[in-house]
Amino acid sequence: MKNLFACQHLALSAIQHAKGGHVGMALGASPILYTLWTKHIQFNPNCPKWINRDRLVMSAGHGSMALYPILHFAGLITKQEMLHHKYGQVNTSSHPEYAPNNFIDASTGPLGQGLGMAVGMALTQRVLAAEFKALSPKLFDHFTYVVVGDGDLQEGVSYEVAHLAGVYQLNKLIVLHDSNRVQMDSVVRDVSLENLQTRFTNMGWNYLETSDAVADIDAAIEQAKKSDKPTFIEVHTTIAKNTTLEDQPAGHWFIPTDKDFARFNSNTKTNFTPFEYPQTVYDFFHKQVIARQAKPVQAYKELLEKLKDKPLYTKFINWTENDYQALYLNQLDERKVAQTNAATRNYLKDFLGQINNSNSNLYCLNADVARSCNIKLGDDNLHTNPHSRNIQVGIREFGMSTIMNGMALHGGVKVMGGTFLAFADYSKPAIRLGALMNLPTFYVYTHDSYQVGGDGPTHQPYDQLPMLRAIENVQVWRPCDEKETAAGVNYGLLSQDQTNVLILTRQALPSLEQSDSVQTLKGGYIISNRKQPDVIVAASGSEVQLALQLEQALNEQQLKTRVVSVPNINMLLSQPQSYLQQLFDPNSVLLTLEASASMEWYALAKYVKKHTHLGAFSFGESNDGQVVYEHKGFNVTNLLKLIKTLKS
Repeated sequence: MKNLFACQHLALSAIQHAKGGHVGMALGASPILYTLWTKHIQFNPNCPKWINRDRLVMSAGHGSMALYPILHFAGLITKQEMLHHKYGQVNTSSHPEYAPNNFIDASTGPLGQGLGMAVGMALTQRVLAAEFKALSPKLFDHFTYVVVGDGDLQEGVSYEVAHLAGVYQLNKLIVLHDSNRVQMDSVVRDVSLENLQTRFTNMGWNYLETSDAVADIDAAIEQAKKSDKPTFIEVHTTIAKNTTLEDQPAGHWFIPTDKDFARFNSNTKTNFTPFEYPQTVYDFFHKQVIARQAKPVQAYKELLEKLKDKPLYTKFINWTENDYQALYLNQLDERKVAQTNAATRNYLKDFLGQINNSNSNLYCLNADVARSCNIKLGDDNLHTNPHSRNIQVGIREFGMSTIMNGMALHGGVKVMGGTFLAFADYSKPAIRLGALMNLPTFYVYTHDSYQVGGDGPTHQPYDQLPMLRAIENVQVWRPCDEKETAAGVNYGLLSQDQTNVLILTRQALPSLEQSDSVQTLKGGYIISNRKQPDVIVAASGSEVQLALQLEQALNEQQLKTRVVSVPNINMLLSQPQSYLQQLFDPNSVLLTLEASASMEWYALAKYVKKHTHLGAFSFGESNDGQVVYEHKGFNVTNLLKLIKTLKS
């Protein structure tokens, strides 16, 4: 037990040095992390993101200090990093932060999402094992472990993803619950009457229960590994164990005092000095955590050497190295669409059809709206075909998005998912977390404006685009026709470290001769030009056709007009100033159009003489889509009035 106590003492020391932290779980969950790392987790110390490693997600991210001491004693985190817990060190941040070269498998902290990402990882292991079974069944033979707290299990998303794990029988998924029955402001019995055994067994899981003794946890994990179902292990722990705030809500977060160290030393019969530990502790963790990996890592290396000449090996390399250039470059032909002058969602179906082949590693998830959004590859699904690229998730938008993050974190797949734009709100927390981790997830949201029509204001989005565009590292595309749609799809498929969102229409839009898929990648470009224009009209998506109609009316009034298509406003604003000055004339007035509440358009005002913007800043109504659209001001008559005011 001395080595476990050393981990707990180091956690106390680092938290005290940081002037406070989540002591409760750092001490209470320590036996869980200790057991996992010294007896079970397989990884490659020289390759943190080794494709066949076991994954570990600290869904209860505030318990990070139950993990960091183990990594320190194993030589994977430095003493300096431990001394700077919470202050400028990504490897010892307050909540775990994923990086390409560290031993953290997911950024966590927003409770519940870690469990969803773990489900995504286990699901990816399942589909990749099936895809490459003919090459070798040992290529993807690993477990996904996730440590959850009481708070994780109270978040609604935990129900969404746990249910799906049961549906797909993800037997390589093992959840360990730090069941201390105490929360930050309350005890669990005050806010939950749930029987966890009933909950998880009803969802198709294997349920186990154990004490926090290392031998008991180890035995439970061994039993879980033999299950044909995902396993939930409830580990009965004690919050802030061996401190003055043991088993109290106040033990969740506090600054350890000398009394806490005295209590800890007395109860554990140890007398460690903060940040100074016997060499025997380091030797133990090197043997149990690092040296233990030599045999499985070498066996995998030898396996790959034997497979190099096999037909599937190149595909395996392209997939596992996320070589999107090899997989998707020059795969789309914008000219090959079933019908022009169509809804932009229809073009997605055409373009996905062009890459629906065995070399593509794209998997499609959708919230039970595949036929409406066209987010699918072929007509089968994972239930009927283990090689299918379509994964049904039911009406679980938030859960779907956390699973997408987990799939991207696992690696080896490209993942696309989506629903109607009005319901992007459900996914926002997961989109934000994925963007923070630089994940190349790909979202498609259709039914993009008031023109949804008869479904009414609940389904007519206007406030979602600002939300999506406000998130750093998210590229939002709103194309006006098939060429711009092709550009957005292509960019999203090739993206290595950005989240992409494609916004598509339900209503038909005209195919424009002047549109340009290459220029689309600048975020905006001139789609109809007049030199020294009196008026410039800039718009995105379905408003581009309205801008061109306005141009015609203005020309009849002898006003020279330029139209700029802006499929990606943030990308346009990131272009060099010299390019923006080519599009926008300082002697012209500018009208910008978009049926959303986005405010980015006002950033273009400085490039012109005068500017006004027509956006959407109120709920829609139950009526024909075009009627609602025009009632909100999106009609040529109203736009002419705006131009007249602008010119006066």
